[in-house]
Amino acid sequence: AFLFEKIAAYDLDHNLLKLNVPQHFLNAGLCHLARGGVPELEDALQSYVRWYYFFKDSCEFEFLKDIAIDFLDKNRIEFVDHVWNYDARGKLEAWQLKLLQAVHTNLEEAIRESEPPEGSEEKDDGLADTITTLEEKEFLADARDTYESKDEDIPSEEDV
Repeated sequence: AFLFEKIAAYDLDHNLLKLNVPQHFLNAGLCHLARGGVPELEDALQSYVRWYYFFKDSCEFEFLKDIAIDFLDKNRIEFVDHVWNYDARGKLEAWQLKLLQAVHTNLEEAIRESEPPEGSEEKDDGLADTITTLEEKEFLADARDTYESKDEDIPSEEDV
């Protein structure tokens, strides 16, 4: 992350290179997120905006902010959706995808750790399972009636 920040600081001093600054900040932000998690990324984003005010209006800033929120909310579906949408807009490189995969793995571990241990949950009365089983039995009974006149295999309850 430090290397990308150093390159971005150099680019800020040159007008033509300023166009690359959001990409360098994105790379550094992904490194921060993969290494230290969301608090480290939040600190980095604040400093990036202080260095380059226009960064907060960039899609790179929005992407980093969105995946940080998804990580805090433990929302893997939104995380993957944000990564896919950003990749569709501005192709992520292979090493960036590996960093994001590491972040996704960390997200999965955080979700697993936050789930209550098995056996501590309240058990439901099994009503949904009973309804499903009754529907399956009715379906099988209808299927038997339909296939009785034919010489085809009749599905059994064990097959379902």
